[in-house]
Amino acid sequence: MAIKNPRSDTPGKRPNLVPGQLALNRADDRLFFRYDGKVRGIDLEDLRTRTAPGGGPEGAPLVMTDGQLTWDTSLVPSSVVDGRVDVDFPTEDVYGVPGFIPTEVSNLVLGEDDVRAERFYVASDSIRVRRMAFNALGMGFTSARMGIARLNGTVLVDEIVLAPAAGANEVEVDVTLARGEYQVLFWSAGSLTVTEVFGFRSCQGFDLVAGDPVFTQAQEGSADLSAALVVPSLSPVDAAVPGERKVVMLGWTT
Repeated sequence: MAIKNPRSDTPGKRPNLVPGQLALNRADDRLFFRYDGKVRGIDLEDLRTRTAPGGGPEGAPLVMTDGQLTWDTSLVPSSVVDGRVDVDFPTEDVYGVPGFIPTEVSNLVLGEDDVRAERFYVASDSIRVRRMAFNALGMGFTSARMGIARLNGTVLVDEIVLAPAAGANEVEVDVTLARGEYQVLFWSAGSLTVTEVFGFRSCQGFDLVAGDPVFTQAQEGSADLSAALVVPSLSPVDAAVPGERKVVMLGWTT
């Protein structure tokens, strides 16, 4: 039987239907149909209330508020904060490196004019680096220089530490880094033992040498950077397993 659509404007009216028929009571805002031998009704206002609203913010979950489904903007994924991508969680009272997960600590002995370069990636729209630090083991009768540079060699931060003290040697900086890849540089004027942190970075990537993956953990070399920080020619510290090594730690806000 063809579907029919009788309508009624009488409140409380309940139609008699045969299979395949529909009826709409506009006064009660109810749609009737026959199912399993019985006439059943749907409260259209209740259905509209429980239907997910369109056009919600990306990633926000649907929640029931006062009997209505709404998008909870307070639970938007943490990668979007106040309309901007924010995934490099700030280090307020501790140190870290954006995107880096530390797993173990060891000692690194540096000699005269040893240089270390360590890459990192800013995934947020931007971060504001406020502190840089390295940890010296014992008094240093030398000096050390550290900074931040772009991969094209442009130096953004250049700080020198004279006679590093045992423990954390921190300098205050103020530089905003937009999304992209950067490198931290560390130079030792003479013999100096520092803490080296090994860990993992998402999307580290690797090269293929004779069909085998090769992971660059850092870059090292030798250069006289006593006058100013520059990016010298360095050689990669490669390994057959993923991971990176860090001497310089950062503190930042977003």
